[in-house]
Parts: sequence; C-alpha cells; structure tokens
Amino acid sequence: MCFNDWATASGDERSDRFSASYWSAWHPSDMRGRRVNICALCLDADEKPYLRRDWFLGWLDVCPVHRVRMQYYCSKCHSILRAPRLNAETALDATRCGKCQSRVWKPLKAAMTQAAHPAAMEMQAALMAVKRAGRGHVPGLGLLTWTATMTFADGLLGEVWKHGKGRNYEPFLRLVRHDLELDHGDAGVVHWHRNYGGLMILSWLFSDLTERTSLMRQILDENTEK
Repeated sequence: MCFNDWATASGDERSDRFSASYWSAWHPSDMRGRRVNICALCLDADEKPYLRRDWFLGWLDVCPVHRVRMQYYCSKCHSILRAPRLNAETALDATRCGKCQSRVWKPLKAAMTQAAHPAAMEMQAALMAVKRAGRGHVPGLGLLTWTATMTFADGLLGEVWKHGKGRNYEPFLRLVRHDLELDHGDAGVVHWHRNYGGLMILSWLFSDLTERTSLMRQILDENTEK
C-alpha cells in the first residue's frame, strides 16, 4: 500500500532489476518475501531500526545519505535479505536475518563500507527523481516519462547481457572502467553483473548515447562467439 503513489513500469520493482540475472532464462522468485537492500549505517543511526521504502526498489544499490553501496545479504549466513510477506505471522525486525535470525550486519564504521562511485550515485539520483515524479529529466536523454526511461534502460542493458555465455564482456567493461576513471580503491571494485554495475553502465551510455551505444555494439559483436 505504501507504493500506491509511485509511478510504475513493467517489472519496475523486481529484484536485481539492472543486473545480468534479470536477462537470464531463470528469475529468482519473490515468494519468500520481497528482496531488500539495506544501508547498515542508516540502521545503526536509527533509534528503532526500520526499512526505508526506497530500499525495496529492485534497482537501488547506493545509499543517498551515506553515499555507500548497499548490503543485500546477511553478514553471517550470506543469505539474500528479504522482508517478510504481508501474511507473515511474526513482526518485522529490521536488524535480524529472516533465515538465521542473526544480526544482518556487523558493526560498521564509515571507513569500513564501500564508497559509491559518483557516476552510480548521480545515475541513481536522476532515476529516483523521475520515478517519484512520473516524468523528468534524464541525463543524456532529456525529458521522459518513467515508463519511457525504463524502456531505454531495458533496451540498453538487454543488449549488454542477453546473449550471456556467448560473449566476452571484458573489452567492453575495460572501456567503461577507463572512461569512468575507476581506480583500485573501494569505488573501483565493481560487480558488473549486479545492480551497481548496471547503474555504472547506464551512466556511461547515457553520457553520449548515440556514439557509445554504437561503440558498445561494435565491441560486444566482435567478442561474441559465432
């Protein structure tokens, strides 16, 4: 019910919305509860820890408050974090893993978290603004509705990931790393197949859509097994 006032697009909140797994033949089920990413620093600061509505978005992967990457697994049993379904018999405890019941994060300091790259933060912030308003300015694309924005994102990320095993992605990802000036620190460690990597790829593509889309296709086609 808390999501009724948000603009929606097909599959908008599905888990791992911008990840490579979204384009695989098998999609993880949400029957055990909606997957949720958390910011441990936000929960540590809460008098009574609670899950923010934004954390349930399937493509969110950066905390806009602390500018760090979000956590999607239990730090003890490494299970995917899920909020209980509405018909659950027990009350939600945002501090506990639904599987092993241990605290879902270890005591963290800001220096121990992974800083998010500015490209990922800016891309996510722009998408969030359009999501909330239903339409808005998308960097590199102009004024679009939320549905049109997700259609663009789907089309581009689909081109990157949909051929799966037949491709060598490294030359393409190496170019993205170079252009985004990724270093060897925390911001430079990118799991490209997850949502965070998807945000980085979209940021790179949107900054010069025509030229970079063409370049992406050329590199991926050259590195696809025939």
